[in-house]
Amino acid sequence: MSIEREVFPAIAKDNQLYKYDLEGFWMDVGIPKDYLTGTQLYLKHLAEFDNKRLLKGKNIQGNVLSDPTAQIHEDAIVGPNVVIGPGVKIEAGARISNSVLFEKSSVDKYSCIEGGLIGWGAKIGKWVRIDRLTLLGEDVIVSNEVYLDGAIVLPNVGVKASIKKPDQIIMY
Repeated sequence: MSIEREVFPAIAKDNQLYKYDLEGFWMDVGIPKDYLTGTQLYLKHLAEFDNKRLLKGKNIQGNVLSDPTAQIHEDAIVGPNVVIGPGVKIEAGARISNSVLFEKSSVDKYSCIEGGLIGWGAKIGKWVRIDRLTLLGEDVIVSNEVYLDGAIVLPNVGVKASIKKPDQIIMY
């Protein structure tokens, strides 16, 4: 169904379509790629208008927003374009950019995430590499030394082998 082609015309025909002037910006983030783009735009907005909310430090590169309860090791490098949720733990040597880490997820030592959405409670092992819009569902566990390239991992799955072809869905 297309709201723009099916719903809006019917509502407009009945003279029931209205508008609302929104201060700031709005973006449809219904797909993961757009969610990350929207996150980057929001972080850019914060940098321009409310940069006190952004994280600062020698290990922070670019725009990073973090919940105060997150633990980021001083030897991890975070940014640009990263959002870190409550209770997230990032270990020494980790490198994270262009990603969102949801509540209570963790990234172990020397893992690298470039373009990931890391679900609630997901656990990333040591020396893991995550690339190109990899999506991890809630409570996913990624074993040490695994490479994920654009994979989609459903909730409560343990990933023990590398996924090198984008858009593969891991269900078990």
